[in-house]
This record gives sequence, C-alpha cells and structure tokens, in this order.
Amino acid sequence: MSFTTLPCELVASILGSLDDFQSLTAALLSCRHIYDSFNQIRGIDIAILRQQITPALLPYAVAVIEASRFRLHHPREIESEAVRDLVDTLYDKPSLLGSRMQAMSVVHRQEMSKRHQAIVEFTSSFAAESWGRLHSDQLQVTTQPNLSVEERYNFCRAFYRLELFYTLFRNMYKDRREPLGNTAHVKFFSRNPPWENEQIGSVAEFWESRFAEGKFLAIDKEPRSDLALKPVLMLSPTTSSLVN
Repeated sequence: MSFTTLPCELVASILGSLDDFQSLTAALLSCRHIYDSFNQIRGIDIAILRQQITPALLPYAVAVIEASRFRLHHPREIESEAVRDLVDTLYDKPSLLGSRMQAMSVVHRQEMSKRHQAIVEFTSSFAAESWGRLHSDQLQVTTQPNLSVEERYNFCRAFYRLELFYTLFRNMYKDRREPLGNTAHVKFFSRNPPWENEQIGSVAEFWESRFAEGKFLAIDKEPRSDLALKPVLMLSPTTSSLVN
C-alpha cells in the first residue's frame, strides 16, 4: 500500500501530528493526495497549533491576534471597551480565548504559528545571553542552558506579554494626545506581580538591543557619516560595543 492510497482520515491524523505550519506547508506541496486530505478533513491546522503551543500559552497567542485585529478599527481608542475586555478575559477566563482559535482563519492561525516559533527562538537566545552574563567569569560556559518547563514557560509568557503590550498600546507613544496615565495601560501591568513585570522589562531590553543591532548592521552596509550612526548607537550599550 502506497501513501497515496491511504484514507484521508489517516492522512489527516498524520498531518495533525506535525510540529508546525512550516512542516505542514512542505507536506501539502509534496503530494496532491495530502493536499486533498487537508481540504476534506477540518481541524488539522488547529491540531498542529495545539501541539505546537502549550495550553498555558495559547490564550496569549490568541490575544495578540485579536488585539491586532480590533486595533485596526479603533486605532486611537486606547481605553476602549475592547481593550479592557481582552485583558480581563486573558487574566480571568483564559480558556475562553483559547477556544476562539477555532473561529479564526487559516491565515491567522499560520500567523500564530510563525509568531510562536519566533518567540521560542527569542527565548532560547535570551536564556543563553542571560546565562552567559551570570557566568562571565568562568572559562567554560554552556551557551545553551537546559531550561525547565516552568522556566521556558515564564520566558515565553514574558515575550507574549510584551508583544501584546506593543500591539495594544503602541499608539499611546506615537500620539501624544493620548494620556500617558492611561488606565488600561496601568491595569495591564497591575495584573502581574512585580517579579513578572520585571521579566517583561528584561525581555524588552533584550528585544531593544537585538533590534538596535539590526539597525546598526543595516546602516553599516552603506557609506554614512559618523553623525548618521549616532542615533542608532545610542539605543543600546550592546550596539555601542560593536564599534569599539
């Protein structure tokens, strides 16, 4: 029996066990029978997401998607009811957010998968960099520490919270007509204990340093004056060290 003669239900079950959407895309392009099975059996992409994203992080992944969608309709309403409802649901009834994934389009689910993969990679880089700084006085340092399940969850959650914050409140900094003492903004952080807000601050600094490095490298490829580099170099001590 060849793979192309397998029942669609069995093919769908195999596809549902894939690690991410990238693997799914490669499989769909490899065989017409696989593509037809995917179209006939619903829920394959949902099964992949539930396997890729842990139940504890799934509400955060959905929240970021929803925030990006309604923010387009209310770009200036930072204190809108939609923002408050989303934050309240995330912290008070997270399971409700997880269930909303089924009503999303395939495009949004694919976006969730790509974002989660990026956050996992950022988490590994953040952990390695933090571990290296803690043990900078030692000759031999493990560059990729083995994180526990709880540690990995805490780091990923901090990155998701930071992404959600930027998605919800970025206009608050772009448009100074919005009050900086925004109650929804304050409430967002008041939901977390202080040490979890410290985690968000730490990953924010890490993110800023990475993006600053990227800006510096992009500028460095073109002939510019020293004055053109100064605004970029001021963003992060990590970036400044590259030119020393």
